[in-house]
Amino acid sequence: MKLCWTITIIGTGCDFLRLHSSFVAANWPLRSILREHEHKQLTGGCYFSLGCTLAISISPPSVAMASILFLVLGDMVAAIVGVSFGGDALGKLKLGRSDE
Repeated sequence: MKLCWTITIIGTGCDFLRLHSSFVAANWPLRSILREHEHKQLTGGCYFSLGCTLAISISPPSVAMASILFLVLGDMVAAIVGVSFGGDALGKLKLGRSDE
């Protein structure tokens, strides 16, 4: 559990540093795979890591594994559906990715 918190805190701290330091932002090793809106906000990895760490911290191992599995599969299905069917508008609600 301590390892999970250490990874989450260091990863989120580095992401905050990327947002607030132009030197770190210019030399960020994975900047080529960032989406346009991620250049100005935290990446999804911070939230994903926090979700997994909280699940591991507050749940028994079997529940934590099941919740992380649902998190991974749900994120994957959402990405596949969003890419496949995204761009349609349902009233004022925009489905899928924005114009990238």
